[in-house]
Amino acid sequence: MSAHITITRKKYKFVVCILIMSIIQINDVASQNSPAASKLRLKEAVLTGDQKSLDSLIDLMFLRVYSRGGDEDFTLANPVELLQIINTATLKHPNLSINQVVYKALQHAAEAGDFDLGAFISRYNLMVPEWSGDMYFLWTLAEDASTHGGVIPGPDMKLTLQLIARGGNVPAEVIGAVEYVYDCWKSGKNEIFNIADHITSGLGRNYISAKEQHLVDSKLAGDLDKIIRKSPVKVHELLKKAYKTAENYIEVKVYNEEGHDGPGFHTWATESLNKQRKEFIETIDGLLQKRISIPSKKDNEGELNEVYQKVITYVKTHNIHGVNFSITEEEVRSTERLYLPYRDAVIELLQVIRPDISRDNVRIWLNEQRIKNLDDILKLSSW
Repeated sequence: MSAHITITRKKYKFVVCILIMSIIQINDVASQNSPAASKLRLKEAVLTGDQKSLDSLIDLMFLRVYSRGGDEDFTLANPVELLQIINTATLKHPNLSINQVVYKALQHAAEAGDFDLGAFISRYNLMVPEWSGDMYFLWTLAEDASTHGGVIPGPDMKLTLQLIARGGNVPAEVIGAVEYVYDCWKSGKNEIFNIADHITSGLGRNYISAKEQHLVDSKLAGDLDKIIRKSPVKVHELLKKAYKTAENYIEVKVYNEEGHDGPGFHTWATESLNKQRKEFIETIDGLLQKRISIPSKKDNEGELNEVYQKVITYVKTHNIHGVNFSITEEEVRSTERLYLPYRDAVIELLQVIRPDISRDNVRIWLNEQRIKNLDDILKLSSW
């Protein structure tokens, strides 16, 4: 029995040793593949005269700093060090070449001097985000540094330049931004560095759109919160429910039925969505404050059903589509399925905040807009 235990323990120790060695090897491989290790290998290769390594090192340390999407990449950017490496390497190996526009921008970036990014982030207690698509994190800080009253005391054009030179990902954007801010710094002009003015790539435009949408979302949330705060407690949840159902319905309607197309289809769809969300909040506020009333009208439930069936029949037999959209039976039906709870939620809300308006009048009022939306689909089909 004791012999068996001894053998088992020996096997156990052997397995543990193997596991430890495997972990060490994995860590070694990860370390060898880290951005810092890549930088060291490229630097050594550049100093031996390797052109491809030079191009890659310029990307890693200056032009495409955040291409890997990791926080460590920020610390690799160093125009001062890169310029020294290039000057040393080209002196030894005249065959090495570098684009003169890139070299000039690098010189200007390096002129702003060394910069300790870690100390800077600690000084202002800044949060370096996990990778979430925010490839312009340092450029956002640069924008702040170029203004009065931001998180970073400014304007400071030298600091703005140092941040820009360490946080780019698109060469044309980096070069343009560096030269613009360098000129401001050297001429003593304090000009705001607006990221949107220096975006040329599709990735950059998507970033700007997301940033602007975040501001819109925050503004609308704030407007809704103001309405909630000044309304009776008993309607708070009804307001939230009505807005949520409206938001769901509007978003699906925008993409399923409005037919936004062309190069700017996403922008136009987003503008339509935001406009309708804003109008909904303003309308509810107007009803709550009794600035808006809903007059009595003839019942239109039959008209709504008739137009809806007409649209369903049409889209079953006709292709309503563009490059970036199509309107099908399922899309119209899925939109209608969201319209009904939206209508019910608004009726429920108005029965509390505006008991002077009948349920039928609210329903007819909402149906009018739905009928118009469905008619627009038929008009779209005649384009």
